[in-house]
Amino acid sequence: MIGVEIEGCDPVYQAYENGDDVVELDDIPDTKATGIAARCAFTSPKTVRALRESGGMVVRITEGELETAMRAIEGDSSLVCGYTSASVFAALNKISIDGNIVCILSGKK
Repeated sequence: MIGVEIEGCDPVYQAYENGDDVVELDDIPDTKATGIAARCAFTSPKTVRALRESGGMVVRITEGELETAMRAIEGDSSLVCGYTSASVFAALNKISIDGNIVCILSGKK
């Protein structure tokens, strides 16, 4: 299991890395991936526990990496998805796993 958050909007990442269950951020920057931008994740305790129990991880991406992923998705495949969805594609460059990886991209209006 791999979670993806935007740098600065990453309470689950910070909780996971710091050994906490929950972290509440003071402020978060603007991001185009509004669906995953949060000061605090209400599901954080369950999410962090699931990540730890599954041997998973949380990956932080930058706004620039998100933009690069969107351009790659739109240019290479002619798909149109939302920025939040593209965050999983942006995280691919930051993980090293043997085997197949499935990234689910959802559409945008």
